[in-house]
Amino acid sequence: MLLRLSARSIRRYTSSHSLSASSFCTLPPMSTSHPKNESYLSAVIPKRIKLFEQIQSHQLEKLKSLPHDPIKEEVGDYSDGHRRGDFEGLANSALISSVNDELWDMSRPLEGDCKLELFKFDSDKGRDTLWHSSAHVLGQALEQEYGCQLCIGPCTTRGEGFYYDAFYGDLGLNDNHFLTLKLVLQKLLRKRNHLRGLK
Repeated sequence: MLLRLSARSIRRYTSSHSLSASSFCTLPPMSTSHPKNESYLSAVIPKRIKLFEQIQSHQLEKLKSLPHDPIKEEVGDYSDGHRRGDFEGLANSALISSVNDELWDMSRPLEGDCKLELFKFDSDKGRDTLWHSSAHVLGQALEQEYGCQLCIGPCTTRGEGFYYDAFYGDLGLNDNHFLTLKLVLQKLLRKRNHLRGLK
């Protein structure tokens, strides 16, 4: 079964409609467990890893070919070390940066002189970045724990949080699944360098 769970959409529906048995279509009985599709996972995951490593290798080669001259960055009111301590505090809490008006991952090396902006969660760009990354981690956890097939992921509509559509077969998620999923997510997020982006 293809499921997209969104607490907001459930609240919106239940507050504006009276619920009755006829409000919903009849679904086949849901299972509380579902066997992982190991053949699917063993075919898809190595392909993803190989593709990621190929693109990453190409990008690292490009980075090595750039000149290694000192870089001058201009950061709003901060430039050439002016109020550097303030800027470093902001950099430690930022979720995404913009380099010459292009979104730039926080772990991606600068490639030359640039105008740099930093965005925390209190900005649209910061929230969008956190939610986009969170959707990918959620997708990994769903796939790893339940062996589902991922469909549509990171939300493209601003302000709606994050989700990942996935095909679960006949599995019906319940509160026990969410508790397990929370533990899997916490374990994934404790790994160093868990999220690595490509441009």
